[in-house]
Amino acid sequence: MNDETVITVEGLVMRYGTAVAVRDVNLAVRHGEVVGLIGPDGAGKSSTLRVIGGLQRPAAGGVTVLGRDAWRHRRAGSRPKPTSWTRCAGTWTRWTCA
Repeated sequence: MNDETVITVEGLVMRYGTAVAVRDVNLAVRHGEVVGLIGPDGAGKSSTLRVIGGLQRPAAGGVTVLGRDAWRHRRAGSRPKPTSWTRCAGTWTRWTCA
C-alpha cells in the first residue's frame, strides 16, 4: 500500500473582510484515503475545498496537492465556469490530477 501524502493542509486561514471563515485547519490525506468535511452552514467546508482545488488563495497557511503548492500551480484552464453540476461532471479530477 502506498502511504504517500497527496493533500496537505497546514495552518489554513480564510478571511472574507473581517470575518474569519476558516481558522487554523490542518489536514493530511494519504493515497487511497477518503475524507469528508462535515459541519454546520458557514463552517468553512466549501472555502477549504476551494483552496485545495486552487480556486481561491488562502489568507494564511498553505496547501499542497501531490507535492505542489495548490495556489501557485493552479491551472487556470481547468477552472469550471458557473454551470450546472451535470455539465461539470469530472471537473474535480481535472482540478487535482494535473
